[in-house]
Amino acid sequence: MTIDLEEPASRVDLSCAFEDIARQRRSVYFYLDQDVPRHLLERALQLAVLAPSHYHTRPWRFTVFRGSARAELATAYEKAAVRIGWHPGRARCRAFDAPVMVVIGCVPDTSHPRVRPLEEEFATAAATQNLMLALTSMQLSCAMSSSPLQLSDEVEQAAGIEGGRVVGVLQVGYRDPERELFKRPQSVTAGVVRWR
Repeated sequence: MTIDLEEPASRVDLSCAFEDIARQRRSVYFYLDQDVPRHLLERALQLAVLAPSHYHTRPWRFTVFRGSARAELATAYEKAAVRIGWHPGRARCRAFDAPVMVVIGCVPDTSHPRVRPLEEEFATAAATQNLMLALTSMQLSCAMSSSPLQLSDEVEQAAGIEGGRVVGVLQVGYRDPERELFKRPQSVTAGVVRWR
């Protein structure tokens, strides 16, 4: 279900829509070899940047690698793998795990005297969750990776992230229905929520 931001909706409609989207969002690691239309990605990114940020710094950065552009990311993965002692061929293949790879970066606003880097990372995480939920609402699947390969200087350079750092790479595509989803933990608040 896609929510039109311009169209009014009742609180009940929004609540039900959000619950459906939140429950449908899953980490997916196997995708169809099918292109993702650019207009869907653009719409999801527009929703991502509605996330809150302290003092409106908007520290998030998104670099989208799709189609043949994933070769640039593959080269960065390969270089990083050589440097950290991982298998370069396998690392290179990781750039093609999904039709779209979105490098997510955080660039703190160092010019603002009251901005704390941790708050900037929280804001980037909020934008990332917005992005994942937006993609889910469009029947797209995704999964976030944040290994040393993705968080490398090489990926940072390939994505053009200056003055900050990569926080992860989001795989995006249409889920391969032939591959089984990993079991999801139950939505249980016991042990993680305290009431006073």
